[in-house]
Amino acid sequence: VSLIAALVQFAAFGAGTTFAPLLAEQKLGANDTQLGILAAVMAGSGIPATLLAGAKRIRQWNARGVMLAGLLVNAASCAVFPFVRSLSALYLIQFISGFARNLIFPICMNMSIEDVDDAKKGSAMGFFQAIYSLGIFFGPLAMGNIGGDALTGGFLLSAVIVLAGAALVFLLP
Repeated sequence: VSLIAALVQFAAFGAGTTFAPLLAEQKLGANDTQLGILAAVMAGSGIPATLLAGAKRIRQWNARGVMLAGLLVNAASCAVFPFVRSLSALYLIQFISGFARNLIFPICMNMSIEDVDDAKKGSAMGFFQAIYSLGIFFGPLAMGNIGGDALTGGFLLSAVIVLAGAALVFLLP
């Protein structure tokens, strides 16, 4: 579960935070205000997703199934980014990507500690945080190394990384 969360963070900070603003600025001519809106859309997508992830109804559903659906939506949105031709479409894709990520993440967090003895939950959460933070670090690092005009490659790499996370869902107990 920690590795899945790391892969999701890789895509979020690689595609959503690093390359989406570059796409907006370089290909769509976004100004500073529009880049701010793009960042707000990404952050704001977490509100409804987190509320949904914490709702009693979602906990009654199969958490793995919800996680898998969220990962597939996230991967698809990463793959669509480079083909967006307007700022409004970019805002929509950024929202969908962020919503999917923010739906997955609380489920991962909960699963990382749900079968752990109460006395060890703090250590389990620390492990979870240490692992998922690797995605926060390596996502922008990898995107920076792709760099240049390789926006499409960066987004597609993020999609593949998230698909790897989706494959890992099938290995969960």
